[in-house]
Amino acid sequence: LFSDEGYLTFTLPVKPSSIILSKLFTAALWSVIIAICTIIGVITFAFFGTSASFVNHEVVNGFCEAFKQIFEFYFIGGGVQIVFLIELLINIIVSLFTNILLMYLAITIGCQIAKKHKVLASIGMYFVISSVVSVLSTIIQVITTATLYEGFDYISVGPTLSDVRSE
Repeated sequence: LFSDEGYLTFTLPVKPSSIILSKLFTAALWSVIIAICTIIGVITFAFFGTSASFVNHEVVNGFCEAFKQIFEFYFIGGGVQIVFLIELLINIIVSLFTNILLMYLAITIGCQIAKKHKVLASIGMYFVISSVVSVLSTIIQVITTATLYEGFDYISVGPTLSDVRSE
């Protein structure tokens, strides 16, 4: 979008938000395809590439046992585990779109501040923005965790011995 040929994209009779959304969903689809291919490649290597024989039976048995335990925990265990699984899936989807939009933001800012080395500036902006977001999220997490633990301390301790004696 920001290269010398990028002006052709904006000559289409489409809103800029539609262009960005189409690129967002395309990037998300490709990210999912890449993740699936990576998982298939790692599993294929683990099954067939780590043994002197054709199939590494120890790895296959380990995968089967792991999936059996996961299935028993999440699907036979009850409702709380399924809620956690749904929450995990929603978190993965939101993180996917957030990371893609973070890259788009870095590209946009990098191309605005640099006239010559736009790609290098975009990569640098990605590291800067990621670092700032990481620091801010860590600070927020520490604050909310400390607040949460204070609430748990009050709940778990309940009335103290001095409170009981004073009554």
